[in-house]
Amino acid sequence: MLILIVEDEPIVALNLIEALEAHGHQVLGAVSTRVEVSHLLRIQHPDLALVDINLHGETGGIDIAHRLTHNFAIPTIFLSGQQQLARANQDAALGLIEKPFLAEQVADCIDAYASTCAGEQVSFPKVLELFH
Repeated sequence: MLILIVEDEPIVALNLIEALEAHGHQVLGAVSTRVEVSHLLRIQHPDLALVDINLHGETGGIDIAHRLTHNFAIPTIFLSGQQQLARANQDAALGLIEKPFLAEQVADCIDAYASTCAGEQVSFPKVLELFH
């Protein structure tokens, strides 16, 4: 799968890239602003986006997730400790992986999602709270 990461903490983004690539996924990019997301979307359309809600101290990730989901039909998963805010915006994401998490846990969730997209029936790791 081609994954877009929207995360403003460089070490978190780097750990996610390494774990996802180790699981055979490609990462389109790790960005932290709406402008950077727009630029990457001009290059390629990801299969899935992982979006942090709090970007640079603001809740801009919600707007980005809404845009990805509703304007570009890109499935999105929130990566955040903001459970209530994520749940209040369920229309913008498939689910939530609560921070703190291990990058390997996120990669396992993406593997399960990819298997589901391929028509397989799988159990999602408990770290992923599905909204739909």
